[in-house]
Amino acid sequence: MTSLLFLNPWLLSALATLPALWFLLRIMPPAPRQIFLPSARFLEGLVPKTKTPSKTPWWILLLRLIVVTLMITAFAQPVLNPSRNLASNNPIRIVIDNGWSSAHIWERKIQAVEDVLARAVRQGLSVYLDTTAPEPSDGKPLTLGPLSAHEALSRLKGLQPYPWSSDFKARYEKIKESPDNVDTYYFSDGIQAKSTNSFIKTLKQKGQVHIFKPSPENLPLILSKDNSPDRDLSFFIHAPETIPAGTPVTLEALGAAGQVIGVESVTLKGKKTQITMEIPESLRQNLAHVRIAGHNNAASIYLFDDQFQKKRVGIASPAQADQANPFIEASFYLTRALEPYAELQVGNIDALLGNAVIILPDIGALSPQELEKLDVWVRDGGLLLRFAGPVMEQARQHFLTPTPLRKGARSLDGALAWETPPKLQSFNKNAPLAGIALREDIIIKQQLLAEPVQDLADKTWAVLDDGTPLITADRLDSGLIVLVHTTASPDWSNLPLSGAFVQILSRLVKIAGSNPDSLQNITGSLEALRTLNGKGRLIQPEASVQPIMADQIATTKISYKHPPGIYGNGSIRYAFNFADQIPSVKALGDMSNDITILSYDTSHEQSLMPALLLTSFILLLMDWIIMIAMSSSMRLNIFKRAAVMVFLCFILPAHSHAQTPDSYKYADGLYLGFIKSANTGLNAQTRRGLEALKDALTARTSAEPDGVASLNPETDILSFFPFIYWPIDANDQPLSQKALRNVQDYLDHGGTILFDTRTQDTSTKNNETLMRITAGLNIPALSPIKDDHVLGKSFYLLDSFPGRYNGGTIWVESNSENGRDGVSSVLIGSHDWASAWAQSAGRNYRSGASARQRELSIRFGINLMMYALTGNYKADQVHVKHILERLGQ
Repeated sequence: MTSLLFLNPWLLSALATLPALWFLLRIMPPAPRQIFLPSARFLEGLVPKTKTPSKTPWWILLLRLIVVTLMITAFAQPVLNPSRNLASNNPIRIVIDNGWSSAHIWERKIQAVEDVLARAVRQGLSVYLDTTAPEPSDGKPLTLGPLSAHEALSRLKGLQPYPWSSDFKARYEKIKESPDNVDTYYFSDGIQAKSTNSFIKTLKQKGQVHIFKPSPENLPLILSKDNSPDRDLSFFIHAPETIPAGTPVTLEALGAAGQVIGVESVTLKGKKTQITMEIPESLRQNLAHVRIAGHNNAASIYLFDDQFQKKRVGIASPAQADQANPFIEASFYLTRALEPYAELQVGNIDALLGNAVIILPDIGALSPQELEKLDVWVRDGGLLLRFAGPVMEQARQHFLTPTPLRKGARSLDGALAWETPPKLQSFNKNAPLAGIALREDIIIKQQLLAEPVQDLADKTWAVLDDGTPLITADRLDSGLIVLVHTTASPDWSNLPLSGAFVQILSRLVKIAGSNPDSLQNITGSLEALRTLNGKGRLIQPEASVQPIMADQIATTKISYKHPPGIYGNGSIRYAFNFADQIPSVKALGDMSNDITILSYDTSHEQSLMPALLLTSFILLLMDWIIMIAMSSSMRLNIFKRAAVMVFLCFILPAHSHAQTPDSYKYADGLYLGFIKSANTGLNAQTRRGLEALKDALTARTSAEPDGVASLNPETDILSFFPFIYWPIDANDQPLSQKALRNVQDYLDHGGTILFDTRTQDTSTKNNETLMRITAGLNIPALSPIKDDHVLGKSFYLLDSFPGRYNGGTIWVESNSENGRDGVSSVLIGSHDWASAWAQSAGRNYRSGASARQRELSIRFGINLMMYALTGNYKADQVHVKHILERLGQ
């Protein structure tokens, strides 16, 4: 049953004045005076064009009385479904779960918080506002207070759910230090976490506890993938025990552009339900992620990297292939088997080095130069698939094979052969080919035998029924070499004519480049390409997101530093899924009797004041239009114009949201920016260095940067950054015309860029790359920095500017004193400052610089930032006295 409450009921007494308003609103013209004018007889018979009514029409009076009534009622603040006052007049603590499991009920949770704060406003209580998930800025849950209830309402609008778990341990440790006699309203997500009980116990020690819980059927679901072989699109739905069996759930498969490419429905069968999606091969190549419909959180969406996309595969083929009889060529069978699964290229070794997979059938001896190029390509992460044959059989030495081979081939196809040709028996259960079904007899007539070395069993992926290996494989640094000990044509076996041949090739192509196991052997880091926000949407990474070392990604936990998303570098894409780290979800347990349990599903109080004021405004507008139409001689035209204005007021949208580029998020604070390079390791090193400089600026100066931003000069807005650090790598490409215009606009409008070639040798490729990058920019004349340059005294007094190296020349604008407040738009150096900054903060990077040199490099970075922010005011003569005193002169 609904109820109504007036927060200012005394204002309703103004309704008693309505009878008086009735007479005030009546328009009674004064009585006319009678004056006898002899000439008035000439006007006799003329009819006046306008007539003044003797009184206001009753329906206009009624309209105006309704307007006044509505305004009086509105200012009395009527509330529908009013909530009772809070249990006591103690200060209250609002604790909000804002981890991954709160996203799907976030709106209802915020509505419940607003109801409690509205009651706190009426009672004039002070409020403490806490959250449970770590903030991306500092890794700590939010703690605010004491605040007024109005301040808490305004801060509430800025809260949002995050795609990582709540940190209850940090939360209750903080609450232990808070004042006593504070009543807590805990807005939970209904999920039992590791430290939830200890957290609630700590709340009870401070005062009364009221816990809001969602209804049992509104708890979150988790979507994980079945990683069994041959189950590419099989998933598990994990549900809390409170959700009844038989509840319908729908999975949606979405493409890269957000279009739905597949839908499957299932009814829950307990805590764990399996479901398989049927998606055609043509659509599967565009699959980006699968999600549970209606559950918008980071654990109900499963991301895919490029495992379903067609990879580039190169097939080495001899220059003189027999075009008249293609059936004798190995490339014919390889092409037919791989066409649906890969983008194929047939050619020589030099032309194939850009592919993810190179297939090397028995084509003849390779030159030492080709073998060397293949060796480097494999070590960099390529997959080399080789097939045996007569040429390999006759070779004196075997190169780039996973295991040593015996000389000569084993032949069971002759008339004098005593043994029966062996058959393919099975695939190693621990190998990537496990699970491939053998639906026909695959007979091997000839094969190359492997030497019985100690680790042969570990390298064997498939064996014949006599125990001899048919497929062996071994890693070579970051790459993989696979050898099929028979031919890719039907000369030595019927394997190329079987369905297993297609499955073997497609499975090998699938694991190439993006095999998660191969990340253990890759050095360097994986940058965040796209990350999930709290509501399960892919967005551009925030400034706080850090790269993940490739060999540690399997053990890295989801956190504010490493949110779920897509990570990668030049050739690797890895889907970092939350569900892989949350095997199950459990509902919040029963509470003790002294805790009040509330629900989000109760009716919330609703203020009627906005609706009443809007209605009164519309009626006033109608009154204005009517009076214009009745009193103006041009009433028709004016009435039309007024009607058009009213029409536009109603058809225009109430709210207009501009499409804001992701770069605009840097407009609200001070960020240190750097230009991303093609070298992901350099990007990670630069980020660590700038984060160390950010920490030093915060600790030593009044400048407190909010974070570090990696920038793309072609797509990002640079004008939000007073200073940009640009490390140069030899593999960086020249800028496009769009990027050149963007950088030039930044320099022309007050920005400062430090180009760092990171080496003192003036003849290196880095210097040549810098020349290519800046060739299209209009850079003023540069000169070596002078001893008295303001950069040496903008904060610290410095006579050198070391980084990882020292002693090199720094180039600045020759005439920067004539404009831009004396700040040079371009600085060029070669000291590798980011490396020294990173090591100065102990960020696991050894720059080779001494401790004193690293400290001076940090001081130079602080001077550089102050120089970009404040200009050359330290060059003013008023500072000379103090500078001389510091120098002891």
